Amino acid sequence: MRKIIFTLFILIVLGLCLQMEFVNASQPIYNKYFDEIPGQNKMGYNVLFDGEGEAQVLAKIDIWNYYGNEINNLVIEFPKNVRMINAIQKYSTEEKTCRTWNYNNGEKTDCQYWNTNYKHEFALAKYDVAETSNVKIYDFKFEKEVGELEKSTLILYYKVEGYVQEGLMNQFNFETLKIGQDVAQARVAIDVIDGLYLKSGKTKIGYQANSFDTVKGFGSIGAIESSSMLQLSNRIGMSGQLVKTGTGLDPWETFQVTGEYTQYWIVMHFWLMFGLFLGIVLSVLGMSFGFKQIKKTKDLVVKSAITGFCSTFILGILWTIAIIFLENLSDLIGRKYDDLFGVVIVLVMIIITLALIILPSIYIGVTHKAKYGFITVGAQIVSMILLIIILAFVFVAIGTGF
Repeated sequence: MRKIIFTLFILIVLGLCLQMEFVNASQPIYNKYFDEIPGQNKMGYNVLFDGEGEAQVLAKIDIWNYYGNEINNLVIEFPKNVRMINAIQKYSTEEKTCRTWNYNNGEKTDCQYWNTNYKHEFALAKYDVAETSNVKIYDFKFEKEVGELEKSTLILYYKVEGYVQEGLMNQFNFETLKIGQDVAQARVAIDVIDGLYLKSGKTKIGYQANSFDTVKGFGSIGAIESSSMLQLSNRIGMSGQLVKTGTGLDPWETFQVTGEYTQYWIVMHFWLMFGLFLGIVLSVLGMSFGFKQIKKTKDLVVKSAITGFCSTFILGILWTIAIIFLENLSDLIGRKYDDLFGVVIVLVMIIITLALIILPSIYIGVTHKAKYGFITVGAQIVSMILLIIILAFVFVAIGTGF
């Protein structure tokens, strides 16, 4: 019996070992420099639009070599009216140092274990330019060729016009660069300069102006620290007011990002302001009518209910105005004091909210009877639920992200 159990145990162990070996053999080969799957070419873009329709672009193109032959260049198709500022290749080199030596009679003979250190290097990428009737084709020469199952990155800084149709609301249609390889992912981060407003964009976090300067100055002002360039290259395409991602691009296929921006805050928020103004006018008229009914009616139930409804709608108007100010505070007063003013506005609104919720019901309950105070509270709750639903639909419809 023991022999049978021992034999079964040995067979199970052998089976597990074979399974693990099969799993390991089926795993994709990882690059010795980067923890990524070979072949996953990627792009990243930081795009900065100005008030004259020009775009400054920082582009990062990761190229994998999974064909075997060394890659010495990269051909990219640009729009006709592009102006190249600088082109930089990022690559990795390895340096081996012996960790453990073999000895013979007290003398080192050969290395038993090696330590391999990988270092990021940056070099200017030279290029040739060919021009057709509507595009420019750049042929970038790599300082260090891309070996089999290795990756290299091309960092570009260029300016281009033609993406923007100017007007009160400038409409842009940014297009990624065309290359002759498949691209697994293209990530585009859009920003506008100070004084402009990007539609559907997040709160302005401020573009990294020094990033453009760093790439522009590389190769002309002496050695720039590799750590600075490495941090810069890692940030490209990662954050912006508007970030979009495209996947699965075929060779010479592009990913387009559209949007609008303007220099006039009122133009950007015209329908919001119009709706707010219309809502205030209608609310004032409605409250005026409600107060008249309160004075006229002798029915305490109706008077209590109208009081509850009116206090809630006043609260709704005030919160709507407060939310609009909070959403656009950094644009109105700048980022230096927006947090402080935001806290003050919220505290004031909390005090007003408590006053408009508590005082009307207490007043009705004291001047009449407690049950009428509860009727006022009930009217406030019902009207508050309706108001929240209405405001939610309104803010979603106008795209403020409420």
